[in-house]
Amino acid sequence: MCVVFGIARSENMAQVGMLWSHLFNTYNPWILFDGSIYQLGLGVKEMQLVIIAIIFLFMIESLKYRIGSLREALQKQNIIFRWVVIYLLIFAVITFGVYGPNYNAVDFIYGGF
Repeated sequence: MCVVFGIARSENMAQVGMLWSHLFNTYNPWILFDGSIYQLGLGVKEMQLVIIAIIFLFMIESLKYRIGSLREALQKQNIIFRWVVIYLLIFAVITFGVYGPNYNAVDFIYGGF
């Protein structure tokens, strides 16, 4: 996905080559700890949201390996619990969505086409 995104957003093939070169040859894990990652466009709040989302995904993945299909496990629960989970997920999507005061539809990934 990242490779395709690089082709779509680059102005010429020289930029694509430079992007791929940095993508596969540059390894800098210290960018996560020295604060320079915030220069890439994400603020502190967005990074906190990313970390929470990653933790949530790890929890869901570990549940998946432990109990099997999450959908089947949810279907075995009573209907009130199922609807509470569904409403919580909808609420999370609305709350953590990108639709805020600075939202601009042109900034969408396909806005440049």
